[in-house]
Amino acid sequence: MNQRSIILSPEDEILVEIPQGREGEDQEVEVNFDGGQTVRLHAGDSIRVRKSDKTTDFVKLGGLSFLDVLHKKLRES
Repeated sequence: MNQRSIILSPEDEILVEIPQGREGEDQEVEVNFDGGQTVRLHAGDSIRVRKSDKTTDFVKLGGLSFLDVLHKKLRES
């Protein structure tokens, strides 16, 4: 919850490469995007994050934003 978001320009691209482990051992990592299915990666695998060609619209329901609701819930707990 204390993690800050990273905002990139549409032209930015991020490449994450999984290196070999110590002494050349195969290294396995798990990644998860937005709470979806976990994916296992091994040494030599990579992930490229870039702008999608697809877009989506956001709909605001009610008078409170998501952050307003979240702040209210955190104060109550």
